[in-house]
Amino acid sequence: VMRCQRLEDGFGILTLANTIGAALGAFAGGFLLLPFAGVEASFLILSILYGAVALLVFKKGTMRLPSVYSAIGAFVLAVALFPTGAMPKHHLTTAAERWAGDGEWRVVDYRDGITETIIYVEELMFGKPQFLRMVTNSLSMSSTRFNARRYMKLYVYLPVAIHPNPKTALLISYGVGSTAKAMTETASFEEIDIVDISKDVVEMNSIVFPDSSDSPLYDPRVRVHIEDGRYFLRTTEQTFDLITGEPPPPRIATVVNLYTQEYFQLMYDRLNEGGIVTYWLPLHSLSDRSAKAIIKAFSNVFSDASLWHGWRENVMLVGTRGAQGPVSGDWFERQWHEPNIATEMKAVGFETPEQIGALFIGDSEYLAEMTQGIDPLVDNFPKRILADSVLGQGASLLYASLKDTDAARVRFTESQLIRDLWPEPLIQKSLPYFEFQRILESLIDVSGHPLTSNPNDLHLILTESEITAPALWLLGSTSDVQASLTDLGPEEAAVPLWRYQVGAGLFAERRYLEAVEVLQDAEEHPVLFATARLFRIYALCLLSQVDEAKDLAEDTYPALAQQSDLDPWWDFLLEEFGIDLRTEASRN
Repeated sequence: VMRCQRLEDGFGILTLANTIGAALGAFAGGFLLLPFAGVEASFLILSILYGAVALLVFKKGTMRLPSVYSAIGAFVLAVALFPTGAMPKHHLTTAAERWAGDGEWRVVDYRDGITETIIYVEELMFGKPQFLRMVTNSLSMSSTRFNARRYMKLYVYLPVAIHPNPKTALLISYGVGSTAKAMTETASFEEIDIVDISKDVVEMNSIVFPDSSDSPLYDPRVRVHIEDGRYFLRTTEQTFDLITGEPPPPRIATVVNLYTQEYFQLMYDRLNEGGIVTYWLPLHSLSDRSAKAIIKAFSNVFSDASLWHGWRENVMLVGTRGAQGPVSGDWFERQWHEPNIATEMKAVGFETPEQIGALFIGDSEYLAEMTQGIDPLVDNFPKRILADSVLGQGASLLYASLKDTDAARVRFTESQLIRDLWPEPLIQKSLPYFEFQRILESLIDVSGHPLTSNPNDLHLILTESEITAPALWLLGSTSDVQASLTDLGPEEAAVPLWRYQVGAGLFAERRYLEAVEVLQDAEEHPVLFATARLFRIYALCLLSQVDEAKDLAEDTYPALAQQSDLDPWWDFLLEEFGIDLRTEASRN
């Protein structure tokens, strides 16, 4: 009996010790080890502690001395051989490489936080920094690339254009600070609240904005709250003219509650009358059915819900609390007259106010029809975020339907929401830009091979508009690349790869004569020969020097005739400028 009692006492003490250890372990790991030592050092510290515990509970006589010495020796050897430095050298680079692709890149910095490991990756072109990417827990979460800035800043640009007097703003999920920067650049905001659950995400933003005077976090109007976004909405008594957010993709664990109907209701409840909510909807991370479940949840809260293009599968939900208008045309257009805002708008492709209207996809009537028969995403049924589409397809079918800009143009002209919020002259002026939006939706990777783009699309933009950013993208360049040109030394500026980028910028600005001279230099690089030569021929055509262009094309065609991917260009030169290379070649 006494032996059984001792066993029971032993089991009780063991259970108590295990429970206390588990509780203290969670506390120590989350609040001491990870914040102050990081993942790698924490593993080493825990390994040493395990060895120390083994020594403390060891009793003489339970093992032979040779076995004891062997165990101690093995432990010391294991600690000595611990792969210190493997995290930055191998594990982080493996995670970064997954998102950086085949281009040039380097890990700038990383941090082991309580909720995530954050990696900042800098991507380069010919050795020049282009943009930063934030990777958390091996997932690409945000970027400062132009296309990411485009849709992130739209969350501010659009509501500021249509709201008569926006003074208070709330941003939930900080990311790399692009949306926050758009807020602080808006002079009408008097109070800006930023909520993010991770202090490490916020603190590491100094990598993006090394100059504190340029950082949105140091703007005197900004208050930062390290808090769960949903909890903040439930507990704050503040109300806002604009609430926007771009949380992590909704299928990541625990994030679904930032996309449910109840969450959208919290946002609505914290709006001032006439206030506006803009919200990220990442179709690339959702099936058709789960995306529609989110749209249905949003539409159930916002009776005037609408859907807008951002950049490809990154679309934007917009809802208001009884917004009325429209504002005057001058008020709508004021952002385009603010130098600091207008420069960035041009860089991300919002060069005219009319382009904003062309982002329209559909209003509440369209969304109601789209989501007919779909159950909304709600707290009690979070797994609707994992629902498969009816046909077992991904988001591609839904996105394909949203790319129909001809249908969107009709909906734009017929929408009561647009008539209520948009200045009448801008409605009509926006209509031609839906065709340019169609071209943007066809872009896949602007840093790829420009000759694979449809030359008719580039010709339409160059000859029927004054916008430059889409032309630049179709030419295989970006505002980020163009910004790098100002930092080139004389030797770098002479490199054909950079010469082509200079030529692309001149081309997009319609400075064709200068572009011809620069592109000729770029032809010296064998990889760039076809691209630079064809664009030089095209530039000569745009300069009305068709005979010279024809002579150059006839000299070029034999060397490129076997490249079937260039057939659209030969067809284009024939249809637009009468340069018939195939017939001429057959005669010879």
